[in-house]
Amino acid sequence: MKIILDKNFQIKYIGTYLNIPKGDRMKRSELEKELAQEFNLQPSQCEHILDTIIDYMTEVLQSGDRIEIRGFGSFFTKDYKSYNGRNPRTGETVQVSPKKLPHFRPSKDLLSKLNN
Repeated sequence: MKIILDKNFQIKYIGTYLNIPKGDRMKRSELEKELAQEFNLQPSQCEHILDTIIDYMTEVLQSGDRIEIRGFGSFFTKDYKSYNGRNPRTGETVQVSPKKLPHFRPSKDLLSKLNN
């Protein structure tokens, strides 16, 4: 994995060069390990970096703003109004409260890399 940070530790570029078998998932601990190896850091430092990035992204999404990572994609939330749903087990009608759900839209660059 190749991640380039600027002097303020802001992500400038993320490139993936990992040999992950198809169908497997990368776990958070594996990502921390890859970051530690790539940047010659302690795993605890990488854990802190990931926590900071995820916390910041969560705050941005909670505020209703959008996150765009060029060449990768954008994260945003969609607001859903309240509606009447149905309990699949009992068939009983239930009121579903309004909610926000996170969404990800891949960039054209990412889609072309995945499909070529």
